[in-house]
Amino acid sequence: MILQPIFSDQLWRIRAFDWAESLLDYYRWRGRDRLRRVVAHTILSGAHYFQTDYANDSRLWVCPRHGVGKHVLRMGVYEPYACALIGHLVGSGFSYIDVGASIGTHTVVAAKSRQGSSTVRLVAFEPFPRTYQVLLRNC
Repeated sequence: MILQPIFSDQLWRIRAFDWAESLLDYYRWRGRDRLRRVVAHTILSGAHYFQTDYANDSRLWVCPRHGVGKHVLRMGVYEPYACALIGHLVGSGFSYIDVGASIGTHTVVAAKSRQGSSTVRLVAFEPFPRTYQVLLRNC
């Protein structure tokens, strides 16, 4: 059975989760990781995805419980130097293949860079069905 991603616009959930994460980061006690999992499961039951600004001019669905999602929510972009390089190369006319695209952090940048060019091809692969659904939604 594959859990379906939940695309949510309930921003109070992400604010509560972020507040709880910062509180748990501040106080260090035994059992903190277990409490972190309980809080995350309670506030973000299942796989909640929220739409956020990405790389200044795009929108991206991310899950704050996953490493990439946490990084995007805190920093605004995932791997900024790699994204800049991808944007430059795709904008110059190179095609782009993303194997293991995850939620499409690099694919979204490549798609934004190729606007106006009909010769550039983008291909993204993702083997996990739930992550693939998020990739489709992001691209």
